[in-house]
Amino acid sequence: MASSSKSKPIAYHSEEEAAKKSSKKQFPSHTRYVAFVVLAIVVVMSVAVGIIWAVVKPRRPYVVVENGYIIKGTRNISDDNTTLSGLFSFECRFYNRNKKATIYFDTLNASSRFSDKTEELESLDNGFTLEPDYSMPINFKFRAEFWSIYGFMPNYQKQGRIVLVILFNAKIRFGFASWKSLPRSINIDCSNLVVFTGQTFKPTVCKVDY
Repeated sequence: MASSSKSKPIAYHSEEEAAKKSSKKQFPSHTRYVAFVVLAIVVVMSVAVGIIWAVVKPRRPYVVVENGYIIKGTRNISDDNTTLSGLFSFECRFYNRNKKATIYFDTLNASSRFSDKTEELESLDNGFTLEPDYSMPINFKFRAEFWSIYGFMPNYQKQGRIVLVILFNAKIRFGFASWKSLPRSINIDCSNLVVFTGQTFKPTVCKVDY
């Protein structure tokens, strides 16, 4: 009887150790199962996005500066003909040439570059949406001042020597049905915008990089 009563705790201890070992063996397999499930979900989502991208084939926006001029009554040339200042207006148009994809502009910032200076123009914090085969006009007005040596400013103006650059920076997303892509940054460079005294501005296509 004594020997049998002492063997019970030993047997119980052995069963407890066996249970712990069994749980340790099951834990790695459970972790691997969860990892496989997560990996499978990622793969399926990636394939789905790839299929949508291949079907929709989203193209970057197309941007044109359609007109640019000095607003009448704001142009001023200094007495020594070295400085020209005025209120400049540029009429830009953003196109969505996609047949299926919508382009969402979450943000749009613009700056100008002239006379080796950079001036912040405007920030469209609310953004806008371009439906397929749709365009939207974006107008910018800003005051600029140009300087020239030897009093050549009137000649520069007549010959189209007043050249500006407008730079856009935006965050966009593509959308199709209920799907939307992740935001991506794009840079839009509208260079060599030549402003004359009359309405003779040549439309300029901007370079879009992302």
